[in-house]
Parts: sequence; C-alpha cells; structure tokens
Amino acid sequence: PLYVQGTFSWVLNQFSDRDWGSYGELYKVGRVLTALADIGTMMFVYLIGRRVFGVVAGMLGAGLYALAVLPIQLSHFFTVDVWLTCFVTASLFFLIRYLDAPSLKRACAVGAPVGMAFATKASVPALVVVVVAVFAFVFLSSVNRLAVAGQAFAGGLLSLAVFTLFEPYALVRFDAFRHDIATQSRIVRGVFDIPFTRQFVGLTPGVYELENMFRYTLGPALMVVSLISIAWSIHAIWKTRDPALSVLVLWIAAYLPLLLYTEARFLRYTLPLIPVFAIISGGFLHALLARWRYHTLARVAVAVVLIVTAVWAFGFTSIYARENPRLAASAWMFANIPPAATISAESWDDPLPYAVNGNSQRFSTVWFDIYGDAPPDEKVEPLWSTLQQTDYVVLSSDRVRGSVDNLPWRYAVQKEFYRRLLEGQLGYQLVYDADLRPELFGLRAHLSTC
Repeated sequence: PLYVQGTFSWVLNQFSDRDWGSYGELYKVGRVLTALADIGTMMFVYLIGRRVFGVVAGMLGAGLYALAVLPIQLSHFFTVDVWLTCFVTASLFFLIRYLDAPSLKRACAVGAPVGMAFATKASVPALVVVVVAVFAFVFLSSVNRLAVAGQAFAGGLLSLAVFTLFEPYALVRFDAFRHDIATQSRIVRGVFDIPFTRQFVGLTPGVYELENMFRYTLGPALMVVSLISIAWSIHAIWKTRDPALSVLVLWIAAYLPLLLYTEARFLRYTLPLIPVFAIISGGFLHALLARWRYHTLARVAVAVVLIVTAVWAFGFTSIYARENPRLAASAWMFANIPPAATISAESWDDPLPYAVNGNSQRFSTVWFDIYGDAPPDEKVEPLWSTLQQTDYVVLSSDRVRGSVDNLPWRYAVQKEFYRRLLEGQLGYQLVYDADLRPELFGLRAHLSTC
C-alpha cells in the first residue's frame, strides 16, 4: 500500500503546491485509497455470495459487510489490513471461479491477488493452504493433470511476479526483509517482549476475540448469525459436497489457528474473516427466507439482524462525527493551562497537546517511564521525581494504565501509582476528562472507551 500511496501522492504533487507525500498529508491520500479498497472487498463479497448462494444472498452479504463496524472503522484510517482483506477476498473469488472452470487464464487470475496479499502483509500463510487445497482438488479430479500442473505453475509464477512488483524490497534487500519479518513474527508470538503488546498478556485466546466481535467489531446480531452460519455451512458441505462453499469454510479453518496463536491480539487481525462471515450469513439468511415454513418469523429474524447491525454501525460511526477527545483536550489545555506550566506524558502513548486553532506546544513536558522494568524499591523514586516536576498530569488514553492493570506482578508500583493518582491521594485532582462512546438518538452505549 505504501508504494501505491506514494505513487498517487506523486501524481497529485504534479497538480498541486501541497506536498501530498509529507507526513502531515499522506494519510489523506491513504484514507481515500483504503476506503476504495474496502469498497472492492464489498464488491467481492457480493460476487462470491451471488455465485455460492444466489443474487439475494449476495446482496444480503454485501449489506451485512457494509454495516459491520470494524471495516467501517479501519476504512477511516490508512491501515494495511483493509488492503489485505480486499486481496484475500479477491483470491477466494477467483479460486471459486477456477473451481468452476479450470483454465490458464483463471489460474493466473488467482495468482495476481495472492501476490498482492503477500506483498501487503506476509502473515497470511493460511491463504497458501486454501490455494494449495483448491489446485490439489482440481488436479486430483482432472483427467488432464499435466494441464492443471501447468496452470498452477503459471499462477504461482504470476503471483511471484506481482509480489516482486509491489514489494521489491523483499528481493533488493532480502536479508533485511527476512530479519524484519522474523522480528515481527517474534513480537506477535510473544517471544520478543515489547510494550505495545503487553496489554494482551493473560487474555484467553478465542474468548477475547468473540467478546470483542460481539461488543464492537460485528455487533451482537451479526456475531450470533455468523456463528450459526458457520455450523450451517459445515452441515451444507457435508450434505452437498459443494466445493465453492468449502473454499469459504476452509479459509476460516486455516486462518483461525493463526489468529488464536498470536500473542498480539489487535482487533484488526480479525478483519480478513469478516467478509466470509458476511457471505455465509447472507446465505443462511436467504435460506431462512426461502425454505423456512414460518415465513413471517423468518422475515422478522432477517429484519432484526439487519436493523441491529445497522444501529450498531451508525452508533459507532457517530464517533467520527464528533470532535476527537485528544483534540478537545488540547484546546482545553491551551485555554486553561498557563504557558509556563510543566505537563507530563507517558512513554508509549501520544503526548498532548496537539497543535489546534493555531496554537502549538508552549509547555514544558516531562515523561513517566511507566514500562521501564526495575525492582519495586527502585521504581518509586523515578516516578516520584517526575511527579515532583509536574504541574499537570496528562493521561491521553488508558492504554498504558490498562497494560499496568493487566500485569500487577510486573508493575506493582505503577499500578499503585495510578490508583492513588486517580483517587486524589498524590495531591492532584481531576480538572478535565473526555471520551467518545457510540451514540445514537441521544442514547450512549456504556462500553469501554472508544
């Protein structure tokens, strides 16, 4: 995505005095491209749903994906996961087309998005499992196995070429590329201890993802229907031996172990599953409408799923219609804190204030090294020394404090520091607080701060 963003920024620069590739502007280009990539995912959701279940199911699936919270949220940012999801969904679509009518052209059509997916993010080995399974199935089922082998070779060659085109760094500096991939692998597996993954220590794999899908990324209705639809799809495969539906379920089965194995449980890692959840949910709801004898009840059930999912989506998107809490806090700081004051910031979190309304940094800043490891008796003095220099303690989010709460055995002093600070025992009182929560028609969802 960075190469594509850089190319678009360069083109825009030819027609503008603004530097669209600068740090302050590149996200504006990136956001547009990310939104377009997600629209592409929605298109492939419809196409797959139409092929596997029919037109109505395809429309239901695309509608459910369009209303899912996580794709909407990530499309507001320049994130690689949206691009990855688009290329994975495209790969699944072209794999199903190849199953329908194996040919050299369709094999190459598979190779292109697979290469793009790996150029976007190397952590999708599950896609290889699905690709190999499809080509193996066609190979074993074909009377002309030599032709299938040739098609697979051509598709793989094109995939490698596309990967090289979009990720030349992998070949130009292979050792550095391999080292970077290995480092990221160690981070997500928990081998390499790094502060921004400590918030996930002690979480139960699977339970954490399901809870967050239910509360945030999908909403209760779509989450429940997705789980039912997985079971329904497995039963349908058992009865019909439908290879196209098998591709979708195989992707879930191949990707889930990778998702559950990682120690870095960022919600965006679940995004590649959501298009398939939407597709099979659309198929299940369509089957409910078409085959269930209680037609009125079926229509009500489908309507409830769509309405609840839509309410969830609009409630969460209302966050983006309101001022960012950090910007609001920055404006308050410039208006109420004396220019000569000393404020604090936490390591591994964003310092405030941001530059707003023509104001820029005019305070002295000291840093709390919360994550620094030291014996308890050696940690008290640095915290106390920093506190003694601070006029205003600023916590720009609960990210660091949440990690400390999750690791009391490691951060006993820091945990006690936050407790006493928030209870007013350290000589400070709360003067400003802001957050954003999902809201619709004046009703606020009392979930964790968003």
